[in-house]
Amino acid sequence: MLKSASIRWGALAAFAFITTLPSAMAAEVLFEGAYRARFRAFDSLSIDKSLALSEGRTAYVQHRLWLRPRFLINEKISLYADFKGLDNVYWGDEPAQWTDPVTGSDMPLAWTDELNAPTNGGEEGESRSPLLDFTLWRAWGQIDTNVGQFTFGRMPLHWGSGVWQNDGLGINAEYGDTADRVQWEKEISSIFIRAAFDMNAEGLINANDDTLSANAAVAYRTERIFAGVNLQLKHAPSREFNLFTASLAGEATLGKLGIRLEAVGQFGGGDLENGANDVQVAAFGGVVAAEMEIQNFKFQLEGGVASGDGNLNDAKLRTFTFDRDYNVGLFMFEQPMPALVSANGENDGRATATALSGPGVSNALYLRPQISRPLPWVKGLGIQVNMLAARTLTMPESEAGRSSYGMEFNLGVNYEPMEHVQLLGTAGLFLPGSYYTQYSDTDFPDGFSGTVLGGQLITRVHF
Repeated sequence: MLKSASIRWGALAAFAFITTLPSAMAAEVLFEGAYRARFRAFDSLSIDKSLALSEGRTAYVQHRLWLRPRFLINEKISLYADFKGLDNVYWGDEPAQWTDPVTGSDMPLAWTDELNAPTNGGEEGESRSPLLDFTLWRAWGQIDTNVGQFTFGRMPLHWGSGVWQNDGLGINAEYGDTADRVQWEKEISSIFIRAAFDMNAEGLINANDDTLSANAAVAYRTERIFAGVNLQLKHAPSREFNLFTASLAGEATLGKLGIRLEAVGQFGGGDLENGANDVQVAAFGGVVAAEMEIQNFKFQLEGGVASGDGNLNDAKLRTFTFDRDYNVGLFMFEQPMPALVSANGENDGRATATALSGPGVSNALYLRPQISRPLPWVKGLGIQVNMLAARTLTMPESEAGRSSYGMEFNLGVNYEPMEHVQLLGTAGLFLPGSYYTQYSDTDFPDGFSGTVLGGQLITRVHF
């Protein structure tokens, strides 16, 4: 543990030293970053509060720090890094406890104000190693040449609306797609071209996985229009698995009307790491959204689709799942539902083995209208109201009556009191549909009926 702590603080000291070097000795450094505190409260994600293990009311606050220094070595060479700190760590997590050497008893937590870096598990007295509360997430270099821009390293992936590849830097994001990549880009007039090669897993001959990807993208982009296609062929030779993904994305601003879309298809087959062999993949998903401003009101309408699988017992995989950082609701496709109390206290006290839905739009057809407007009496204050309705796209014949996920209604307030500060509050109500209420098994023969209340407050400082 002492060695791990020394490495951690040594890395931080080296980072601090480099960023404070005079310009004559080191590169110019530009910073981008944000700190987010996110408060969430629900009553109750178990949906049915009469259940014996219903978790009832829950509330928590989470940290998230993101820093991206950019080292400008010269006009053509730069180095980037992404750092994360206290990433989604709960406020109050890892309170410190110590043993009084005089009495030999543990001091009550009420007597201490210490908080340690979170650990990777294990009970007190067992082997526990500290997680780095400030960690290197990504690092990549960039070189501009006459034949294009070359980028290499561990870098973020983002394309279009973020349905397939999402860098996880949105205000409510939690994850983020990353690849170890060598990439070439070139822009000729308004035409953008990209070719890239990824090592997705290990990348060593005869290792356990060796998953690799070849990528190509081409797009037309101006200040008002973007339209392009991103292609990826992923190959895992150790499992003889291939997956081809194609994403068509576009955005356009036509006067007061804005439109964006992304359509994704995935096709392939082979053996999977979970033991399934000779599977065939054919899945699709996408989103289309439009917005228009009329007399200080902004009207938005978004619809999305993700294919499902009507037969879970064959080798044909038809279910498509949006990236988990593409958020559409406060409850649906964001929170695991129903969630129960963990009998053994694991997973922060929450059991999700009974969950019928989780983070990520999957096997769904949804519609989300929203109306928003700034409030004239307070500068930087705005209000929005939205509704989310969703149903399953495909269900087995035996579950034909469980077609509706339900509806949720949200009221939000967005306040930017000054530059670089943003507060976003949301309060919502979820009414479960037949997908939950008509569910039945030996443990839950009556399904999950009830309503869910919840709220979220995000305070973010960014630069």
